[in-house]
Amino acid sequence: MSKVGQLKKQWDYEPNVPRCVDCISFRESYIRLTENSNTKRVNQHCDRGGFTVSRNGVCKYWTDKTGHKLEVHP
Repeated sequence: MSKVGQLKKQWDYEPNVPRCVDCISFRESYIRLTENSNTKRVNQHCDRGGFTVSRNGVCKYWTDKTGHKLEVHP
């Protein structure tokens, strides 16, 4: 194992943690054509919640593309 691999193992590095960009409800930003050929930028947002999100954010309703959900403890 490489030196970097050993460090990552020692630090319990997680490369694929839950985050908005991996959620089934995440919608990427895009430019929409409006009336009279004007454009409007639509920011990345949560399709389920209807609000703007950060790619690295996460919420208790996070669901990956295969249907796995977060286990939320009260």
